[in-house]
Amino acid sequence: ASQARERRDMAQAEESEINTEMKRRTLLKEEGLLLDSDSVRRVLTDWASIGKNEFIGAVDTIITAIESEHGITVDREPIQQDIDAALRTIGSYSFEPGEIGGGSAGDVDASA
Repeated sequence: ASQARERRDMAQAEESEINTEMKRRTLLKEEGLLLDSDSVRRVLTDWASIGKNEFIGAVDTIITAIESEHGITVDREPIQQDIDAALRTIGSYSFEPGEIGGGSAGDVDASA
Protein backbone atom coordinates (compact mmCIF):
# COMPACT_ATOMS: atom_id res chain seq x y z
CA ALA A 1 0.00 0.00 0.00
CA SER A 2 2.88 2.32 0.83
CA GLN A 3 4.53 1.77 -2.57
CA ALA A 4 1.23 2.27 -4.37
CA ARG A 5 0.74 5.62 -2.59
CA GLU A 6 4.28 6.64 -3.43
CA ARG A 7 3.75 5.82 -7.14
CA ARG A 8 0.43 7.70 -7.10
CA ASP A 9 2.08 10.73 -5.47
CA MET A 10 4.91 10.63 -8.03
CA ALA A 11 2.41 10.41 -10.90
CA GLN A 12 0.44 13.36 -9.51
CA ALA A 13 3.61 15.40 -9.09
CA GLU A 14 4.65 14.62 -12.67
CA GLU A 15 1.19 15.54 -13.97
CA SER A 16 1.35 18.81 -12.03
CA GLU A 17 4.77 19.62 -13.56
CA ILE A 18 3.46 18.90 -17.05
CA ASN A 19 0.41 21.13 -16.51
CA THR A 20 2.62 23.91 -15.17
CA GLU A 21 4.93 23.66 -18.19
CA MET A 22 1.99 23.72 -20.60
CA LYS A 23 0.58 26.85 -18.90
CA ARG A 24 4.04 28.47 -19.01
CA ARG A 25 4.33 27.79 -22.75
CA THR A 26 0.83 29.15 -23.38
CA LEU A 27 1.67 32.37 -21.52
CA LEU A 28 4.99 32.74 -23.33
CA LYS A 29 3.28 32.25 -26.70
CA GLU A 30 0.55 34.76 -25.82
CA GLU A 31 3.23 37.31 -24.90
CA GLY A 32 5.05 36.68 -28.18
CA LEU A 33 8.08 35.24 -26.41
CA LEU A 34 7.72 31.73 -27.83
CA LEU A 35 7.88 31.23 -31.58
CA ASP A 36 6.54 28.34 -33.60
CA SER A 37 8.78 26.60 -36.13
CA ASP A 38 7.10 28.35 -39.11
CA SER A 39 7.96 31.76 -37.65
CA VAL A 40 11.54 30.67 -37.04
CA ARG A 41 11.77 29.31 -40.59
CA ARG A 42 10.58 32.67 -42.01
CA VAL A 43 13.11 34.60 -39.92
CA LEU A 44 15.95 32.32 -41.01
CA THR A 45 14.93 32.59 -44.65
CA ASP A 46 14.83 36.39 -44.43
CA TRP A 47 18.16 36.47 -42.62
CA ALA A 48 19.80 34.27 -45.25
CA SER A 49 18.58 36.52 -48.07
CA ILE A 50 19.78 39.65 -46.28
CA GLY A 51 23.08 37.96 -45.43
CA LYS A 52 23.68 36.96 -49.04
CA ASN A 53 22.99 40.49 -50.27
CA GLU A 54 25.21 42.05 -47.61
CA PHE A 55 28.03 39.62 -48.42
CA ILE A 56 27.86 40.40 -52.15
CA GLY A 57 27.81 44.14 -51.40
CA ALA A 58 30.80 43.86 -49.06
CA VAL A 59 32.85 41.91 -51.60
CA ASP A 60 32.07 44.50 -54.29
CA THR A 61 33.00 47.36 -51.92
CA ILE A 62 36.30 45.72 -50.95
CA ILE A 63 37.27 45.00 -54.55
CA THR A 64 36.36 48.53 -55.63
CA ALA A 65 38.41 50.00 -52.76
CA ILE A 66 41.45 47.88 -53.68
CA GLU A 67 41.13 48.83 -57.36
CA SER A 68 40.76 52.52 -56.52
CA GLU A 69 43.60 52.67 -54.02
CA HIS A 70 46.10 50.80 -56.17
CA GLY A 71 44.95 51.90 -59.63
CA ILE A 72 44.41 48.31 -60.76
CA THR A 73 41.63 46.09 -61.99
CA VAL A 74 41.00 42.97 -59.92
CA ASP A 75 40.17 39.82 -61.86
CA ARG A 76 37.13 38.44 -60.04
CA GLU A 77 37.29 35.06 -61.77
CA PRO A 78 39.79 33.45 -59.34
CA ILE A 79 37.75 34.48 -56.28
CA GLN A 80 34.30 33.81 -57.74
CA GLN A 81 34.45 30.14 -56.71
CA ASP A 82 34.96 31.15 -53.06
CA ILE A 83 32.19 33.75 -53.26
CA ASP A 84 29.80 31.20 -54.76
CA ALA A 85 30.67 28.63 -52.09
CA ALA A 86 29.97 31.14 -49.31
CA LEU A 87 26.66 32.12 -50.90
CA ARG A 88 25.63 28.45 -51.23
CA THR A 89 26.41 27.89 -47.55
CA ILE A 90 24.38 30.91 -46.48
CA GLY A 91 21.50 30.08 -48.84
CA SER A 92 21.20 26.41 -47.97
CA TYR A 93 21.13 26.76 -44.20
CA SER A 94 18.73 24.32 -42.60
CA PHE A 95 17.81 23.14 -39.17
CA GLU A 96 16.72 19.67 -38.23
CA PRO A 97 13.38 18.86 -36.61
CA GLY A 98 13.70 19.19 -32.86
CA GLU A 99 16.66 21.59 -32.99
CA ILE A 100 14.56 24.69 -32.47
CA GLY A 101 11.62 24.42 -30.13
CA GLY A 102 11.16 20.71 -30.70
CA GLY A 103 8.93 21.38 -33.69
CA SER A 104 9.07 19.86 -37.10
CA ALA A 105 10.96 21.90 -39.63
CA GLY A 106 12.50 20.99 -42.93
CA ASP A 107 15.18 22.68 -44.94
CA VAL A 108 15.04 26.40 -45.21
CA ASP A 109 15.20 27.49 -48.84
CA ALA A 110 16.83 30.89 -48.69
CA SER A 111 17.48 31.52 -52.37
CA ALA A 112 17.63 35.20 -53.07
